Amino acid sequence: MDLHEALKLLHASKEYKTFSKASKGFLAHAFVMVEKGAEEWQIGYFCADEDRMYSFIIGKKIEALPPAEVLKADVTIHELH
Repeated sequence: MDLHEALKLLHASKEYKTFSKASKGFLAHAFVMVEKGAEEWQIGYFCADEDRMYSFIIGKKIEALPPAEVLKADVTIHELH
């Protein structure tokens, strides 16, 4: 699965819809993890007003991870396009 397919699956999920109703964030990271031939995407959205990263794992099912504090020192997090 490529990034566009992973995003499409994520955006159709109840996990993402719940997040997007409650928080305003932008796409900040996306990467694929490959282990023993299985791949999972991790896609994250940064919410500047909360200073939190909301990440989702897209594999056989979609899992929302708990919001995480962003460790940064004079660094701006930019939106991925």
